[in-house]
Amino acid sequence: MSSLPFNVISDNISNLYGKVAVVNIDEGKPITSNVVKDRTVVFRGDEVTIRIINGNLTLTAIGQSLQDGYIGQNISVRVLSGASKKNIVAKVLGVGLVELNLGE
Repeated sequence: MSSLPFNVISDNISNLYGKVAVVNIDEGKPITSNVVKDRTVVFRGDEVTIRIINGNLTLTAIGQSLQDGYIGQNISVRVLSGASKKNIVAKVLGVGLVELNLGE
C-alpha cells in the first residue's frame, strides 16, 4: 500500500479556492501544497483603493501598489492622495482594494 505525500491537500477541496497551479498537474495525481499558490489579485503598479480604519472612522485614499499581492497578504503601497505621498503597508482585501487598520 502506497502512502500519500505529507503535503497533500485532501481535507477539503475548498482549500484550493483562489489558488493557481504553478506546474501541470497530472490527472489522477494528488494535489500537494507545493504545486499551487495563492492567486495574485494586486500587481505592482496597480492603482488601489486604500481603506483606512481607525475605530469607527473609515477613510479611503488612492494608492499605487509597490508589489504583487494575494488576498490576506501585507504589501507596500504608496499613498497618492494628499500631499504626503508616503509608503505604507496594507493588507490585500481583493482586486484593487487594500486596508490599513490603525486600530490593530
